[in-house]
Amino acid sequence: MEPAAASGDSPGVVEAPEQVVNLSIGTYPQLFLDNPTRAVPRGLVAPGTSFYLPVEVNGRIGPLRYDGEVGYNFGNHALPQSWGRGLIVGQEFSDRTEAYLVLYDQQDANRIPAGQGVGQFATGVPKQRETTLGLGGVQALNKAGTLNLLLMGGRSFQTVSVSNSQPSWIAYVGVQVLLGPK
Repeated sequence: MEPAAASGDSPGVVEAPEQVVNLSIGTYPQLFLDNPTRAVPRGLVAPGTSFYLPVEVNGRIGPLRYDGEVGYNFGNHALPQSWGRGLIVGQEFSDRTEAYLVLYDQQDANRIPAGQGVGQFATGVPKQRETTLGLGGVQALNKAGTLNLLLMGGRSFQTVSVSNSQPSWIAYVGVQVLLGPK
């Protein structure tokens, strides 16, 4: 005779492995304040205070990782309100190498009345929209994965004209430093 199973256990039943969470939802509100330098008159930054409120969803389906975001930028008297939308889909090829396809779209939600705004944020132009598609990646520079090289290059897939402020090419190179426990 076999010994009795511990309470709650059934003989011959194999426990299923613990489920891994493959979905997360979050937000990271951002408050932009006036820049005290001469960047506003040069058209480098928007004048005034604005607030961006995004909602982000990310997870994994099989070997693919995804991250989607929708956010609303609450503008001010000189900066139109706008919607931002993005989607990243990619794959980890190893513990140290990842590649991603990036789709990003930002569109004004309203227009600013004539006679307001500065530089590229001036009024009197149609609602602006920027839509780009890019290819990017992450390469760990050390074995611990706490120092990473970030790369991305992309192109607009809208018609580029003087009036729509659409970039024809975009790119970035960055270094990411991760601190704290993994």
